[in-house]
Amino acid sequence: MNIKDMKEYVIENDELKLTVLNYGAIITGIYTKDKKGNKENVVAAFQHKEDYVQKPEPYLNAVVGPTAGRIAYGTYELDGKMQQLSLQGVHHLHGGNSGISMKLFDVEKTKDCLHFHLETTHEEDGYPKGIVVYDVIYKIQGNRLIMDFYATPQSKMPLYMTSHLYFNLSGDLKRDITSQTLYMDALKKVKIAKEGHPYKVVDIEKGSTFDFTTPRLLQDILEKDEEEYTWTKGLDMPFILTAGVIEMHDEQSGRHLKIETTAPSVVVYSANFFDDSFILNQGKQAEPYLALALEPQEIPNSLNLDGINVCAIHDKQHPFTQKTVYTFTTDAT
Repeated sequence: MNIKDMKEYVIENDELKLTVLNYGAIITGIYTKDKKGNKENVVAAFQHKEDYVQKPEPYLNAVVGPTAGRIAYGTYELDGKMQQLSLQGVHHLHGGNSGISMKLFDVEKTKDCLHFHLETTHEEDGYPKGIVVYDVIYKIQGNRLIMDFYATPQSKMPLYMTSHLYFNLSGDLKRDITSQTLYMDALKKVKIAKEGHPYKVVDIEKGSTFDFTTPRLLQDILEKDEEEYTWTKGLDMPFILTAGVIEMHDEQSGRHLKIETTAPSVVVYSANFFDDSFILNQGKQAEPYLALALEPQEIPNSLNLDGINVCAIHDKQHPFTQKTVYTFTTDAT
């Protein structure tokens, strides 16, 4: 991809400013006010735009598809036949090398809306032949960012998208996320195997490490001695949502984020594998826990999980749709 083809688009109102690349529909900035009225960026972004191409692995604020997350060993069953997708390591990850996070979109801009359109194939990664039509719409209304996802394949295939946004409500990465709190209306989660894939749905015990039905300080959660942390190094797992609500809060800045989504789950990742190999906005060297990825999506690897109502297969007659609303408020000063 020629870096010269990468363009940044801006939409703004009194409450929010949104900056987005046509490459991967990647959000480079969500600027919101703190309790003193200072407008700062509340997502982690690369300082140098070429890093989005050269360092794709963190999928930093990109739209991910045709599938989000890992599909165990790249295999799934469709209409009684086993299918094999490409492997990134031992699993299929985020749609593979033809994933839309690495594609240039056409963009239509209006005053408060950015409409991203893409028509592409994914045959090189083992998906069925034929063009998939994607439409991603970002709209700002007051203090709300509204995301709508649409995708239509020509024939039956796994299809479920997400926005891989990395939040840090301190603003401009002034502090890591350990002093921020997280709430989710999740009573079940999916356990992660040593090999890195989701493999088993379990109930979340009241008061346990992964019970976020009351706001929890992230430092307390990340310091727990959990078996999964041996290989995940922190939060890096799907939570099954009851009513599609996630909330994050930073007491020092007073910023509060409420996420409402039609997606059945959210993958929470505390940037455990961030390291000093890349530089983020404000010249900040990347480090673990510098941001929290909140990825509303279909339960990853759901095609291979027991006890799940799978809605991960779509076709021309049954296109994929998903809506997520991000509302930013501040505490009273």
